[in-house]
Amino acid sequence: MNRCLVRLLVAVLLLALSGEAKTRNYRYNDSKDRRDGNYERIKRRPSAQEIERTFRPYLEERIKSREGGRRSERSLDFDSPAKNDYYALMRYWDELSIEFRALYKEATNISRYKDYDYFISPKGKFKILYTTSGTDSVDITDKFSYGSGQQWNERSSIPNGVPDYIDEAAFALDSAYTMMVERFGFNKPLSAPDPNGNTDYYTVVIARQARGYYGITQLGDRDSDRGFKSHIEINSDWSGREWADLGYNERPLDALRVTCAHELFHAIQYAISWNVQHNVYLDDFSLGWTEGGAVLMEDIAFPEVKDYIQYVNDFFDDPADIELLGNDDWYLNGIIFKYLYEKTYSVDSIGFIKTIYDKNSAQRKNFHENIEEVSQSEAKKTWAQLLNSFHAESYFTGNRARPQTFVADSKLMSNWRIPAPAQDSTVRTVKPYSTNFLLYEPLPHHPDTLILHLKGTTGAGGASRAVWAASVLVMEQNGGVNIVPAQLDGSGEGSFVLADWKNRAGALLVVTNANRSSQRITVNLRSAPLSVYPNVISLKSGKPVRITGGNISDVKIYAINGRLVNQRNGTGRTQFIQDGDALEWKPLSSGKGRLAPGVYFVTVSYSDPVTLKKSVHKRKIMITP
Repeated sequence: MNRCLVRLLVAVLLLALSGEAKTRNYRYNDSKDRRDGNYERIKRRPSAQEIERTFRPYLEERIKSREGGRRSERSLDFDSPAKNDYYALMRYWDELSIEFRALYKEATNISRYKDYDYFISPKGKFKILYTTSGTDSVDITDKFSYGSGQQWNERSSIPNGVPDYIDEAAFALDSAYTMMVERFGFNKPLSAPDPNGNTDYYTVVIARQARGYYGITQLGDRDSDRGFKSHIEINSDWSGREWADLGYNERPLDALRVTCAHELFHAIQYAISWNVQHNVYLDDFSLGWTEGGAVLMEDIAFPEVKDYIQYVNDFFDDPADIELLGNDDWYLNGIIFKYLYEKTYSVDSIGFIKTIYDKNSAQRKNFHENIEEVSQSEAKKTWAQLLNSFHAESYFTGNRARPQTFVADSKLMSNWRIPAPAQDSTVRTVKPYSTNFLLYEPLPHHPDTLILHLKGTTGAGGASRAVWAASVLVMEQNGGVNIVPAQLDGSGEGSFVLADWKNRAGALLVVTNANRSSQRITVNLRSAPLSVYPNVISLKSGKPVRITGGNISDVKIYAINGRLVNQRNGTGRTQFIQDGDALEWKPLSSGKGRLAPGVYFVTVSYSDPVTLKKSVHKRKIMITP
């Protein structure tokens, strides 16, 4: 079984630094947790003693591995805490012992890199600390260099006395900075003091991380009234067996580049935050939003690497089980960010995501209100409709991918499974910011026109905004598939009508819940309402009266005086013609059986194909010369 590396957002309050850290490891991913029975262990609240027992060996080894500075040859090749262990650590920091918190601070303090060499990036934005000996040593190969000033991104085959790994780190950081700050307009990151107390450059440390970790962004003090300082640590060695599945043991620079971009965006997120809530959340943003944005940035900066694909396929395993932009399944949220970046506008644009941050920077906002406002202003849709477009278009991946639908990398992704056919009347519970799929296939008892009636619950406060949206993937017998939106009102009620149903291959209903709590939706397959059309007909036209709706069992035509002038069984003056589920009756304009112009009444006996309830309806028609 391939082992998928995962990243981790960690926010830990350090005793004196009021700090936080973002890091990544591979030990657990969410789908594996569920398969291996670890999910319930992760979900329950651990005790402070359990947290300390989990972390103590790792922290003690981290300190020992750097005893003697660069001369230490101790290895960090051991199982490190999992991402959910870190989540528990940051969530219950205040309950941990003073001794343990001091141990954590010692193991994560930047001062331990005081004796390391450093290199200033060609753009003059980053101070990169590194060593060529000991545990944290980088590959000392030096075959090329980059320019400076305006030529910062021009590579030369001339050595510069700096390891190429460090040159590449500087290039990746400068490239990501150019994209995020100079091109996209995000605020620049705020540097925490380096080991000598300087903040002239943003500090980045290249050091051996625990097994399976890409890197970490550590937070320092608050900067005045808004924004937090930070520094980044990035792995120095990718030769371990844990990187083989991704090929980073052979392509370490790919791992280095995406990590530089990912962690730099975390540093920017800290710099534009008003506060860190519960030692975990930046303002009102979820962990899924925070990490999904960083995953997007690494892919825009270095699209050839495609590191994010390892996470997003968890979404396609079971989309109905995934709560997008929540506090679980953090890294797979890169897929919704890719969609917002590529599909909100006619061209790729960071506009939607940037506007979310800009509105929060101007005035701290509730995230769900913020994303609703931005959806309507930027995408011209409600957030429910935009999210539903994502869910519906996610059908077109892997061998179902087609140009211009869903995201550009859709061929690289797996398919979600089409469900078994649904019952004619179905109730489903849909998770927050999630979806559910209901498949319908034509059956003998179905009417010629498919009508699906939907009614969703809205939850507390849900009625103030549209929390439901739905689309139907109409499947043709020739294999074609088209997306057709269903019309729902703000309360989540509405219908979808599809004519010529018996000649279709199927209809896959995609419903989306944009509420922040699980909600139920009821879907009923209904018959078409009784229709007698036209209700005014000319004898000269020769056109028939068409009767549709339900399973029609009997039709009678009466004159205004109550005289029966025709009926379906063919004994009357004019035969009825069956046309699919419809009946056609053509009044004669001459000869035997000719009807005089005037008012007539049509009575129709029929049964609802779903409820089987029988009823008789009466309609008035007028026949003109």
